[in-house]
Amino acid sequence: MKPADAAAQAPFVFPWRKGHRLAAFLPGFLLLSLTMHFATFFLFRVVYPQRVSIPPPPPQVSLLMPTTPENQVFLRWIESEDPALVASGAGTAPPVVPDVQYRPSFNAVRTAPRAVPAPPQTLHFPPAKPPLDIIRSGETRTRPSPPMVILQPTRFQFEEKLAARLSNEAAHFAPEHRAKDPLEPATFLIGVAADGAVRFTFLQHPCGDATLDTEAADRLSRIRFAPGAEEMIWSIVPVSWGDDAFVTTASPP
Repeated sequence: MKPADAAAQAPFVFPWRKGHRLAAFLPGFLLLSLTMHFATFFLFRVVYPQRVSIPPPPPQVSLLMPTTPENQVFLRWIESEDPALVASGAGTAPPVVPDVQYRPSFNAVRTAPRAVPAPPQTLHFPPAKPPLDIIRSGETRTRPSPPMVILQPTRFQFEEKLAARLSNEAAHFAPEHRAKDPLEPATFLIGVAADGAVRFTFLQHPCGDATLDTEAADRLSRIRFAPGAEEMIWSIVPVSWGDDAFVTTASPP
C-alpha cells in the first residue's frame, strides 16, 4: 500500500466538518414576512377607508332683538316672569281708615287677687255634764228588736206572652222538699196548647237537687193558662228558688 493511500484511510486527529449547501429556509422566511407586511399595508391603506374628522362648528352669537316675532314672544315671556313685579306689589289702602283707640291690657282685671285666708276658729268645748247624768248613762238599756226579714218565695218566671194569660198567684211555687246546699236556677222548656194546658215539660238545666226538679216539673204540668189563639206555644221557664226551698236554721239568741 502506498503512503498516500494509507494517509487517506487513516482518521484525522481533529474532526473537521464538511461544508453544506446554503439552505432555502432563511430566504423563504424572509419572502413570507415581506408578503405578510405587504398584505397588511394593502388591508389598512386600500380596503379600510381613511378616517374622516368633522371639525367643530364655528362659534355663533345670537342677539335677542325685537325685530323678529320669535324674539318678541320670548321677550314678553321674560317680562311676565320678572320676580321684581311680584316683590314690589303695591298695596291698596282702604278709603276710610277706622280710628281704633288703644286700650292697654292691664286696665281690665281678668283674675281677682287672692284674698288673705281667715284666721282659724278656736275650738269650742261643750259644757260639762252633771255627775248624775253621767251615772245614769251607764245603765243598761233594752236591746232594740231586730228588723223583720221578708222571706222570698219560690216562683216561676214566665215570658210576657204567657204571663199575660196567668194570674200572679199561679206563678208561685211552695216546694215540700228542703235543700241544704246552694241551688242553681232550674230551667224548663214547656209547651202550652191553645186551651191553656201544659202538654210538654222538659228539664233543660237542673238545679242540683233531683227532688226539687221533680216537684217543679209536676207543678208546671198542673198550671192552667187562659185560652189562646195559637195551637202550641213553646217557652223557656226559669225557676227562681226562694227561702222556702232551703232548710231554715234557728238564729242564735
